[in-house]
Parts: sequence; structure tokens; C-alpha cells
Amino acid sequence: MLWDEQALLASIGEWLRAYEASLAAENAVKGLDALEEVDLQPLITEAIRSLGFGVTREFIYPSFVLSKKGKRPRKFERPRCDFVLTPSADLKPVDTVKDEEDVECHAGTLFAREPRAVDSTRIDPSECYWLELKVIGQYLYVDGVPRSHGAYASTLVASITEDLGKLSADDRITYGALLLMHFAEEHEIGKHDIPLALHRALDRGKLFRSPYTCSFEIMDRIGNRVCTLTLIGKLTP
Repeated sequence: MLWDEQALLASIGEWLRAYEASLAAENAVKGLDALEEVDLQPLITEAIRSLGFGVTREFIYPSFVLSKKGKRPRKFERPRCDFVLTPSADLKPVDTVKDEEDVECHAGTLFAREPRAVDSTRIDPSECYWLELKVIGQYLYVDGVPRSHGAYASTLVASITEDLGKLSADDRITYGALLLMHFAEEHEIGKHDIPLALHRALDRGKLFRSPYTCSFEIMDRIGNRVCTLTLIGKLTP
């Protein structure tokens, strides 16, 4: 496999651990577990780039589902992936659907053209690594107030099944994974709950490769004391 998932997870873990340590050194009121997914994305992006990969955030999934009327979805209606990795920083993923639409739109007209010429700066989706991020915690902030997560168990299972479902359903994605960022009161909770949630996902027909995991301690501000990262790769045919 082109992508070293262990190295990828280790780099992300080190960057997040270092950021949490900086917050603790500042005696920050809120820690890593207070950040929204959108706030975590820049940190994870830098961790990935440190390995020499290119990263594009919020890129459109390469395939699509026709509407009930048989129409293609418009660009803003197509789902997006949190991170799309390319083998080097000078490469960008190509939206193959847009290229196909451009050709079809002008077919049989004076503006008919051949598919876009090969561009050395663009790479096919099948050669990219598609990475989704999900954050779940035993304790979280609701409207700025810390509290226990009332729907913790169901949200954990749904976080895994939904994103693995999106990655697995797209035939144009060869390499992809879900990065689950899990906050809990102690290590044993993650060791118990994450495998249980993975088994529930299997029961729902979501297949995946053996996950990689790492964890580190965080300052207890609202009840969470451990962050566990689990990289769950889609099963590649």
C-alpha cells in the first residue's frame, strides 16, 4: 500500500499531543477536547504535510448519486471529504465528475471537445487517500457549558458507520479511512468502547481493515483525561 497509515497516525498524534501540551503550559481554560472538528483540521493538516504529502480540505467526493428524477446533483449538493491526501505537495486531486460533465454538456455542439488533457499537477481520486474526521467525547461543551454526553454510545457507533459507509460506497476511492478522535475519563473506556462500536459497525455491514490506534493524556478540565486516536481504513477490493 502506498500510504503508511501507522506513520500517518503517529504524526497526527504527536502534533495533537504537542498542541495539548502548549495549552496546558498556558493554563488555558479550554483544552483539545473543546475544539470543534473545523478547528482541529488545520492542526491535522500540518501534521500530514510534515510527512511530505499534499492536503486538500473539504474536497468533493469523486462519485455521485442520481436524484429520483435521474438528474446529477449540483456541485454544492455533493458530499465533501474532510481531507484528501496526495503523494506530494505539488499534486491536487481532480474532480473527475466535473470533467465528465464538461464533455457531456458540449457533446454534439460547436463547442464539443475531448476530455481535458493530462495535467501533471492533478491526480486521479483513486490514487489519493481520503480521510474523514469524527470527534466524540464522554464529556463535551453544549452552548459553552461542559456536560456529560447523553447520547455518547449511539453517537460513537453512528460516527463510525456513517463515514465508513460514505467511503466504502464510492467506487472511485481506493484508499480511505476514518480518523476517530475519542475523549474519555480513562484509557480503559476507549479500550472497551471503541472495539465494541467497531463490532456494531460490522453488524451493520460496514467492512474495514484492522485499525491503528494511539493515545495520550490531556489535562482534566471537564472530565476527559485521555485522547485516543483510531485510524479505521476502508476495505480495499
